[in-house]
Amino acid sequence: MNLAPIAQWGKTILKVSTLVACGLVLWLSGCARSPVPGDLAAVKALEAARFISKQAPVVVSLSQKPEQMLSQIKGLDRPDKLLQNTLLDNTRLDYKQDIQPWLDGGGIWAMTSTDVDRQGENGQQPGYLVVLPTKNAQLSQELLEVYWQREAIAGQDLVFEPYKGTQLIYSREENKISTTVVGSRFVLFANHPKVLKEAINNVQVAELSLGATPDYQELQELNSEKREAIAWLNIPRLAQKLGMEVDHPMYQALGMAVQLQPEGVLAQTHWLPTDPALLEGAEAPLNSSSLLAYLPSSSYLAIDGVNLRQFWQQMQTETAGYGNIAEIIRQPLLDWGKQWQLDVEADILDAIEGEYAIAFLPDEVEGDLDWIVIRENTGESLSDRLDQILNQQGFSIGSFQLDDQTLVAWTQLIADPITDGEQTAKSRVLKAKVQGVHTTLNQYEIITSSIAAMDRVLKAKSTGNSLATDALFQASIAPLPEVNQGYFFINWRSAQKPLERQIPLLRLVELAAKPLFDPLESVAIASYGDAQERQADI
Repeated sequence: MNLAPIAQWGKTILKVSTLVACGLVLWLSGCARSPVPGDLAAVKALEAARFISKQAPVVVSLSQKPEQMLSQIKGLDRPDKLLQNTLLDNTRLDYKQDIQPWLDGGGIWAMTSTDVDRQGENGQQPGYLVVLPTKNAQLSQELLEVYWQREAIAGQDLVFEPYKGTQLIYSREENKISTTVVGSRFVLFANHPKVLKEAINNVQVAELSLGATPDYQELQELNSEKREAIAWLNIPRLAQKLGMEVDHPMYQALGMAVQLQPEGVLAQTHWLPTDPALLEGAEAPLNSSSLLAYLPSSSYLAIDGVNLRQFWQQMQTETAGYGNIAEIIRQPLLDWGKQWQLDVEADILDAIEGEYAIAFLPDEVEGDLDWIVIRENTGESLSDRLDQILNQQGFSIGSFQLDDQTLVAWTQLIADPITDGEQTAKSRVLKAKVQGVHTTLNQYEIITSSIAAMDRVLKAKSTGNSLATDALFQASIAPLPEVNQGYFFINWRSAQKPLERQIPLLRLVELAAKPLFDPLESVAIASYGDAQERQADI
């Protein structure tokens, strides 16, 4: 609606949803087709994961060399320069000279801890570890020695410390890298010697390592012949790092298996619960959604699913252990409800139990955004509820015809301001401003923010110019499971300008990661799963 609080609530949801989706795409865009046999890559990854603690907040393993992956990204200029400036910045390591000659695959990158020395009084310094496989241990040792000789010449005070059969090399100066070669298979880099010592300890005590975790082993086996990368997020640890309150979290980890398909990047995500018995049953899947035929093809953000009421209840339950997240999600609804004397959960969300769809699209008249809500007409009418509430707030309720369809509008009388030269208010004109429109078509109840938005819905249904037949939407969802519990879709080309106006920070993110955003056309997510596990494909 054009109602300010309602519009603000919609914009808030749009901002949160978009930032999450764009963040995922930004990370996933770096992944490409792998020439490494899947089983061999999985074995190497599990071996390397022995150095990583099962408590590590973030772990990413690659199945091929970084430059091979970066070279596959469409529109990316100078992948070698990007690699040098991002991964090796401030290290004085030269990738082509010091690493590439001996590197045998992609290796693992990890944030091993949120605070290396665990001393809060001096601030938090995360621990970072990179485990790289070597195809020539002697060559890797020699090239690292040459690197450290350069560092010594540059004035670094070096330390050569024996530790449990290895030799750690690092500078006494803070915030410099530390290295060691372990056996004939791996070279380790870290931002602190304590990180290297903990990595070696993990290998010697198997139960400490991520590589011994059954869930991580299963993730490595998932589509091992096709996927290019694996990401593992320890949800409680990562939440703490981000400053979130954590109390009895519902999920222990998020796993992602990433692969490149002709249609784009596909990520299979798995949310692993701390106790599967605590998860509520998942909603029955949809074979297909007929609501997509009502959403205009110009929609730049669309969501469809089943039982928004249950979804909201599950989301509240499953985010309850992360106080900040739960509050961020609930606060816009609470603020809107207070202003309009609404119990949002009871008055609105409880009324949406069947199929539903939500879409945002450009307001072609006012240059803002329009939104659309469509729900299966089951139980009490949501429109009737809102009619009563808005009538109590002083809005007028009236019906009219648009083509052959009867619509109901919520209007508010607004007086034109007195212009210069007018002596009295006698000439002031009252105008009825439409704040929202609703109707019922077939078995669906449709609510829109404007008459223009409703007209576009009706035309999408009658002409077939809808998301259900849109080429970009169909291409975006083609790699996703046909049987799922709903879609989330962003048409980035259409959404980019409106979203930049709504989210000024987004423009800065785009500039910082321009090579990754330039080829982006769309984002599509399909959710599925059961009572034991939540899953989604992106």
